[in-house]
Amino acid sequence: MFGLIYKELVTRKKQLLIMIPIAVLFTIMVIADAATKDENVGVMMMLAAVCIILISGMFEQGSFENDETKKWLSFICSAEDGIRKQIGSKYMFNMFLMMSVFTYLELLFELATAITGINADMFFMALQLMIFIQIIYRAIESPFMVAFGSMYGNTIRMIVMLILVFGFIVYALFGDLSIFGSTEEILKRMEEFLSDSGSYFILLMPICSLTLYYISYRISCRFYLHGGEYYEK
Repeated sequence: MFGLIYKELVTRKKQLLIMIPIAVLFTIMVIADAATKDENVGVMMMLAAVCIILISGMFEQGSFENDETKKWLSFICSAEDGIRKQIGSKYMFNMFLMMSVFTYLELLFELATAITGINADMFFMALQLMIFIQIIYRAIESPFMVAFGSMYGNTIRMIVMLILVFGFIVYALFGDLSIFGSTEEILKRMEEFLSDSGSYFILLMPICSLTLYYISYRISCRFYLHGGEYYEK
């Protein structure tokens, strides 16, 4: 399996190198705000986190695409525990990428808060929550990529997401939004959740997300051969 992970790193190193200038750019922006004691440094920290997590997510989505050929499918199926190792290498590579991004952002937040002296507990909580949500999202998405190939899997995922977004928009336009309170109340509840009451929820998130990630891995192993039917070559 480690050989397959190494193959993943070698074949995708040029793509991963793109992350370096992006990380450097956001580092400069956050540190510049922190050095000038900008009151919006927290907003810049969260903007950096969201952008980098989304960009890394694009690389994670493409992890299955490189090996979507019938020749590779035949080769890996002929190897001992080939399917398990093939899928496991993809899941481990994506987890490695997610944890690398989290570590980088954690260090960036630590540096920014050390310069400004602000209380950034809420931002650290939000960062952890975003990473766990990313793991859950990847756990839900990956079986679609495996079972239907990247092209069809992405199409099905997009249809599901569009249905959910459409439902959200319809409710936002015609539903009763008063149950959520005013914008100020929503922000206040979010701050209270991240700083106090949500701490237990976030403590449970690693267990829930990693469990779901493992279940997703097992499902993907079962659907790997089915996905080969959608490979064009």
